[in-house]
Amino acid sequence: MEIISALSLNQRGFFCGDQSITYPVKDETIPTSVLLSLCMFLVTFSVIILESWKVKSCRTVRFRCCATKCGHRLSRICQPILAGFTIFFIYWLVFIIDLLIKLSVGELRPNFIDVCKPNWSEINCTDSNGNLQYIFPIPCNETDNWSLQKARTSFPSGHATLPAFSVTVIILYLHEMFPKSSLRVLVQFVLVMFAYYMGISRVWDHMHHWWDVAAGFVFGTIWGYVVKKHFLGMYFPSVQSTSEKGDRLRVAENEKFIYKESV
Repeated sequence: MEIISALSLNQRGFFCGDQSITYPVKDETIPTSVLLSLCMFLVTFSVIILESWKVKSCRTVRFRCCATKCGHRLSRICQPILAGFTIFFIYWLVFIIDLLIKLSVGELRPNFIDVCKPNWSEINCTDSNGNLQYIFPIPCNETDNWSLQKARTSFPSGHATLPAFSVTVIILYLHEMFPKSSLRVLVQFVLVMFAYYMGISRVWDHMHHWWDVAAGFVFGTIWGYVVKKHFLGMYFPSVQSTSEKGDRLRVAENEKFIYKESV
């Protein structure tokens, strides 16, 4: 997260009566380093395992898979690894985009006042008419520049965006590969609860407003859907059951038979 220090941050002020930024600082339930590592390994290894299962299923004629550019002999190894590297880089791309949005918005976190420790002697909260004034720049007693910058990056919540992205990709994989499995529904439910807990913990920790978390869930879900359906789905085609293939073949044969009879 030190990358924030090297990038331009949009700084906002505040109104003295804004109670949404007056919450106390609390320890993080899930530190950012844990979040990044956990979600990265979850989505990367899940994609590798599911792609491996897909390729293995081709040998048992359970699914119809398109051959990869690596060739038939190497596809069992190449396709899962290539998919894993692909989702790994996309994961970090989503993280960077989320960070850039944070920097451009510059929303104050719920614990901003406690972090900043404003010098109230230099702040005049009301104008001559008694109306609340917008305070900017903000004179802070806190001198740690990193803490101050971090306190200005509330929107959107990365703790919601990254889990939502990772979970959406995995859920779509499971839905396509195991459409009739009851266990699949249970696993998907657990994944959704995992993402929800990661995001909502930031509200408990006074690190994000509820709308930051909601926006993170929306962004992450959209990113996950687009990546799975229109990127991974293009280069690593979805599996297709042989029963569906057989149905189409039977329909084609019937149409061919009817055509011959009519001729």
